[in-house]
Amino acid sequence: YFRFMPIKLALPLRKYNLNNKKVLDIGSAWGEFLVHFGPGSKGIEVLPESVTFDRAIGLDVDKYNFEDEWREKPEFFDAVWCSNVLEHVVSPHRLLRRFHETLKNNGLVFIRVPIIPSNWFYLKLNRIFLGFLGYEALQHINAFTRKTVEFTVERAGFKIVESNCFIPKNNMLNRILN
Repeated sequence: YFRFMPIKLALPLRKYNLNNKKVLDIGSAWGEFLVHFGPGSKGIEVLPESVTFDRAIGLDVDKYNFEDEWREKPEFFDAVWCSNVLEHVVSPHRLLRRFHETLKNNGLVFIRVPIIPSNWFYLKLNRIFLGFLGYEALQHINAFTRKTVEFTVERAGFKIVESNCFIPKNNMLNRILN
């Protein structure tokens, strides 16, 4: 399962040196991202089977609902990784504000959400690479465009350093698309 690095992690991991940073992984699932972060990194997950698995392979994961409570130490983490979570939570703004509490000064937040494609080209890319339109999943209670997720992140008090819609392995394609 961990043989290949998730494509959505490869670029941020290398560019921001996350393998040497203490990262809080929100909704850590099966640890596919957490396993690549630096010493002292930790996950939060609500599904008991995922927590049991993560702990069995030596990952530090707490089981609790971060929407109902927040247990993280102030100014403790270098970064927060929040991949495919904001579309599931009742209050994305409130969760983002909690990240401020736990981040060290100049900490980084990495947000990934399925977005509603802004044009036919991105719609086609979604269908080709995903096979479906992720934002349409029945479990999602929020839907974002690139602009609305940027707006939400900025309103929560963060400065956007970089915003990408699609991150292919090819650097030239990455520059063209983003």
